[in-house]
Amino acid sequence: MGIGPVNTGAAAPGGAKVEPVTQASLVRQVIGRLAAIAQTGPVEPKPQVTLQARLAQAVAAAVQSAAPRQGGLGPLMADLQQTISALPPAVQAAATRVLAQQTPLGPTVTPADLKAAVASSGLFLEARMAAAAQAGQAPEAAPPPVDLKAALLIARQALMQWAKTATSSPDAPLLAGRPAGAPPAPPMRQGPPAPQPQAHASLPADAAPAVAAGRLLQETDAAIARQELLQAASLPEALQPTPGRIGPAGPHWLFELPFTGPQGQGVAQFEVEGEAEGEGRSWARAWRARFSVDLEPFGPLHAQLSLVGRRAGVALWAERPEVAEQFSAWKGELADALEAADYLPEVTVVAGPPPRAPAAAGVLVDRTS
Repeated sequence: MGIGPVNTGAAAPGGAKVEPVTQASLVRQVIGRLAAIAQTGPVEPKPQVTLQARLAQAVAAAVQSAAPRQGGLGPLMADLQQTISALPPAVQAAATRVLAQQTPLGPTVTPADLKAAVASSGLFLEARMAAAAQAGQAPEAAPPPVDLKAALLIARQALMQWAKTATSSPDAPLLAGRPAGAPPAPPMRQGPPAPQPQAHASLPADAAPAVAAGRLLQETDAAIARQELLQAASLPEALQPTPGRIGPAGPHWLFELPFTGPQGQGVAQFEVEGEAEGEGRSWARAWRARFSVDLEPFGPLHAQLSLVGRRAGVALWAERPEVAEQFSAWKGELADALEAADYLPEVTVVAGPPPRAPAAAGVLVDRTS
């Protein structure tokens, strides 16, 4: 599944270029990928069914297939870091590529670092590939993209090759073991982003090859399935399983960025949305960005930033009361910084989680018991 294209669109507030989400030529190319992801074969075309309807059906099937298999990136990152020195050379190289997609957290993180992390988040992989194909570039002639989803796909291939030799018998099962904790809820378009606790390794550094191969392959496949769900949630509203928007819609992206810090590996979930001004105007000067992260010693944190012209709104939620009190003491400094950047700020801090709208019915059914 791919979101695209990644060609430059109109400028977002502040002069930065943004990237449109849809293009008719790429929509056709993604139908086959969606059908393959859903493992249902190609959708049978019917004369009375539009291209958009067939694509929406494929998206719904892909979501239903990926949701039971998805899992967070954090456990995979932690286990790769723990076992990397004991992995075979080919798997070690692939694991290094995955771990390199993490953004180190610290005082030196810059907006450019975050911009690069978004670009390589995996959301636009197939769009880049399609754009290269349209430009006449052969896939084998291009170097592997610096992209999280691409790194995960390469790692899965390397792990599958290792798994063939990790057991004493070709027919012996892989010993994946019990995953560490329950997976995070599947990412959906409705509701605010959800934080994921920082993960710690569940595999010992000297795990048996059959155990390590099985667990890492399981976690990698789960991370890829989650990437597919994020891409599906970022598709236009008309292609969602339960479209709910009324009127013209602007761009919408839902993605996750892995990071590493003193307390371990973690994942921050982001949502960026542009509000449409009217019919035929999907690139407005009104934007909203939300993100959630679980970062010790602060605990779960949530933020929403909105920008309409020169008006900048910032809302912060801290689920620990003492952290919310600390953030409240910083409100003035944040407002002053926004004013210095020529914005009209409005900053609020709330103790507790942000309000969450009820999920739309009929999207996913919880089969756990």
